[in-house]
Amino acid sequence: MADLYGITGFYKDGAVTLNRFAGSFTRLDGGRIVGNLVDPYGGAEIKGWLRSDSLIFDKTYDGRQFAYQFTRGQNEVWVGDYRGVTSPMRGDAVCKIRVDWKNIQNIDPGAAIQQLIESAALISS
Repeated sequence: MADLYGITGFYKDGAVTLNRFAGSFTRLDGGRIVGNLVDPYGGAEIKGWLRSDSLIFDKTYDGRQFAYQFTRGQNEVWVGDYRGVTSPMRGDAVCKIRVDWKNIQNIDPGAAIQQLIESAALISS
């Protein structure tokens, strides 16, 4: 089973700048995640794990890698931090995640739009 999640958030870049990010990831069996994010520095690939109380992923773009760790907080806000794997950068981060589509690997490409509409109705119910 694979579910598609949306993710939005902020991370502190240095002492002053608060940057936003947004993207999506697919949660595969076992909690493994793969996806993409966009922030002021461009597009990035993410790979990691989503568990009931933790979200951990590496964000990679332009040869730079950053490790993010979040813990589920109150009001659906995940609180954490990041550190540069290939640079000395580090800082605080927060995000929100949500399931946008369930069981996407079971969608028949020939009838995909109708199945997506029906699955969205189930999620919002």
